[in-house]
Amino acid sequence: MRFATNIKPEYIEAVSNELLKRARGLLAYPIDTASVRVSTDFQEYWNDNVNYNLEIPKEIKEMLNLYEGKERDNIYDAFIQDKYIEELINGAREIKRKIYVENIGKKDRKEIKKEIRQAVKKYMEENAGLLLERYKEELKRKAGDELKNKIDEYFCANDLKDYYEKLSHIKFVSIDSTLEDPSKGVEDYLHSLLKEEAAADYLTRKGLYFISGDGELKRAKNYKEIFHKLSKQERKKVKEYEKKLGLRKSKAFAIGAASIILGAIGAAAYHAYKSGEKLKGDSSYFFHNPNDYIKYLKSIWNKHSNDIDNDRIPNDVEEKYGLNMFYAGDAGEDWDNDGLSNYDELIRYAALFGILDIHSKDSDGDGYNDSYEVKVPGLHPKNPDVDNDGLLDGKNEDGDPFTNWFERNKMMTDPEVPNDLYVLAVSCLSNISWYYKPFNLDPEKTIILWLENGEYPTFSDFLRAVNKLSKEVSENDILLVNLQAHGSPVSILFEDGWVSYEDIGQALNKLKCERMVIITDACYSGGAINYLKEINSANELAILTSVAANETGGGVDRESLKCMCGDAGKEFDINNDSFFSLYEGFNYWKYIQKTHPKGGKHPQLYERPENLTKHFYLKEWIWIDEKMVEPNKF
Repeated sequence: MRFATNIKPEYIEAVSNELLKRARGLLAYPIDTASVRVSTDFQEYWNDNVNYNLEIPKEIKEMLNLYEGKERDNIYDAFIQDKYIEELINGAREIKRKIYVENIGKKDRKEIKKEIRQAVKKYMEENAGLLLERYKEELKRKAGDELKNKIDEYFCANDLKDYYEKLSHIKFVSIDSTLEDPSKGVEDYLHSLLKEEAAADYLTRKGLYFISGDGELKRAKNYKEIFHKLSKQERKKVKEYEKKLGLRKSKAFAIGAASIILGAIGAAAYHAYKSGEKLKGDSSYFFHNPNDYIKYLKSIWNKHSNDIDNDRIPNDVEEKYGLNMFYAGDAGEDWDNDGLSNYDELIRYAALFGILDIHSKDSDGDGYNDSYEVKVPGLHPKNPDVDNDGLLDGKNEDGDPFTNWFERNKMMTDPEVPNDLYVLAVSCLSNISWYYKPFNLDPEKTIILWLENGEYPTFSDFLRAVNKLSKEVSENDILLVNLQAHGSPVSILFEDGWVSYEDIGQALNKLKCERMVIITDACYSGGAINYLKEINSANELAILTSVAANETGGGVDRESLKCMCGDAGKEFDINNDSFFSLYEGFNYWKYIQKTHPKGGKHPQLYERPENLTKHFYLKEWIWIDEKMVEPNKF
């Protein structure tokens, strides 16, 4: 891009600023009106950060009704609640009272109202600017250092007199008529200006033309030689540009020494040149992308030039991470398909975790997706080992069903030692398999005995299942045993008869494992604890019963597992960690009994060691966005 260097900088700045205002076609009021406007952006910032009341008083709103349309809107922001507002209100009231007293009975009411309207309007125009300046200084005294800069940035006195004084020194030559009327075709005109600059820049880069000392675009001596070496497509483009610039009719064309550089076109070119260099590191960017330049001008007018597309991501952040600062849509896109938008990763969660990688699902490479780590209490998307155990949080070091972090912090097991999960569920009452279906357990490690060929499981079936598990379950594994049947305080009913809890305990005592949990769902099942607690083949043991030893009823397995699936709702997440343990499931069953209209039963819990059920889970999933999800499966 070429531009003259002998123009005074203040003239270029003045013309540039004027052009920016006209480009929007939004000259707010006549040039002889020295009103002051407060940006709504500032009001929002102040409300969000300082909690300072900026409501417009009722009296001011009533007075503003004397104005119409845009004129009222422009003045509206100037009147913000403060102790100085009272001065303006009282002054306006005094004018209104004085005119009314002097003219009542002498003039028609409509004439009096018109005179009051004109007098109050004049009074506002004369005093609003001074009032707001005092208000601004008051705010700066109340604000901290960081906010003081914001105040200066968002308070802007739109008095165009200074601009027009500077503009009066510049002789405009050959300025398009659209600039005389800021409401007509300004954006199209700016497009044409930038296209002309781009055309001239292309011709000079090809060596076909050069800029003379007086700023004219002149044809090179070896023009024909260079032209014939160009491709057919390039020659066509050269002809189009020459026609656009009028070069097909004459050998010289003044690119801007008199009519463009010294006028508004030159100011636009200079502004576009410097802005492209600042924003994109390419001074010619806006000449080849005029639509983006228009967006930039609009952002300046609307006070968000640091965020041109107004997508809440600053320009420099978008440029650094490959987003388009002129396109708001990419803020909501999810480039790495991790469940977080680009805005989420660059802005929303940046204050908590730092900027996340928008090109990778897993910013810290620990095995958990970013979207999982930002929502799980205790995890960090930029820290791959939050518990400092030397293991990556989201990896599965030992190959069991649970990740390293989940084992260490939720299961309370060793993530370097396999803790496979086995389930033995026996029911002589209902289809118990439905209780476990949502957990999607390993079928090779899950045994469910229920109705088969019209018969319920026998005790022999139970013993065969225990014998099978004894060959598979290791001393580090976890076992859940679920018994559902009719019962007594000392026994439960299989298909082939009553079996004592003592016999059941002896059978289960053959299974050596790290952790065993037994859920007994039967009438009088509280009595089972006296016998089953003698099991010593498991290092850790928990027994849950549906009722006490002297009560009938059941349902502890069904409702506990329902809660562990999240179906009971987030309100039963007792420790508020978004995970549902067996302890929380059992408490859900207790809640049901407590709130039963006929009076609840008394479920029983035995644990060795204490709080064991708080660390028992059938699946690693978490309550997020009103549903249960597994790691990396949003």
